[in-house]
Amino acid sequence: CHAPRRPDGSCSCDRWRENARSNPRGYVLQALPHQLLQALGGRVPSTVHDLIHQEIAVRSAAQLRERIERRWNLRWAHALG
Repeated sequence: CHAPRRPDGSCSCDRWRENARSNPRGYVLQALPHQLLQALGGRVPSTVHDLIHQEIAVRSAAQLRERIERRWNLRWAHALG
């Protein structure tokens, strides 16, 4: 998608919602905060991909996104903000 990004770095279109079933790992990866991705040099470590793969077996992609967002906002946002 080429939609302009919101100030928080998220996409302003709703196409990402379509990928929850067809690409659950990509759907979850889109929830990673922009600030975190910048701190990682724009790359997601393979261990994160592995963890998402493990967690998808016991939680839905929507549950994982919610968990990432909740933990980021409660515990980590201030560290890189």
